[in-house]
Order: sequence, then structure tokens, then C-alpha cells
Amino acid sequence: MSIDKYVGKSLDIIYVDNEGQFTQRRITVHSVTNGSVRAFDHSKREFRMFKLPNILAQKPVSGYAS
Repeated sequence: MSIDKYVGKSLDIIYVDNEGQFTQRRITVHSVTNGSVRAFDHSKREFRMFKLPNILAQKPVSGYAS
């Protein structure tokens, strides 16, 4: 899954955390390095790190002001 092409863009993702909990998040990707994505999480209103293998699905958000 090539998420680095979405740097500066918003995505809806399905993510599984380390405890196995599934969540849907809207993020704006800021960087991708060493198997992690640094992104602004719109629901938490803060920057977060997401492990690439834990992002199960992604969909670009069109028409969303990030």
C-alpha cells in the first residue's frame, strides 16, 4: 500500500491498534518514514503516528478542507 503519495492530503483509514481495536479515522498525511505515518488525526485533533501494517484500508477524501 503506497501511502506516501498522499502526503499533504486527507484520507479516511481503517486502523487496528496494538490491542486489536478497529477504528475509522480521518487523517491528513504529513510524512511517511520507517514504516510509520505521521499524520494529523482530525477526530483527536492532534498529530499521531500510525504503523503502516496496521492501516487496513485507505480512501482519499475529496473536497475536504484539511
